Amino acid sequence: MDTRTEPSRCPYCGQVMDTHSSVGEDIRPKPGDITICINCAEILQLDDKFALQKINAEILKDIQGDLELYRRIQAIQTAIKAAQQGGK
Repeated sequence: MDTRTEPSRCPYCGQVMDTHSSVGEDIRPKPGDITICINCAEILQLDDKFALQKINAEILKDIQGDLELYRRIQAIQTAIKAAQQGGK
């Protein structure tokens, strides 16, 4: 499911994003959710106004501690990077 939000720039690469998609579930994003930049593939977090924020070390550690979640994120990051290289 795609959800439109106010445009926000990735704090890493500056990519403007205004649409967020859920993976495998039909749910809408909420503040505090994790997302991934479609351009640079960095892990981000939505603030209370759905602006993109860098995640802090504690949240990254929590993500890495959830192996299923972390593997899903890594798969998405790999797909983004492969798409940028023409599917290689």
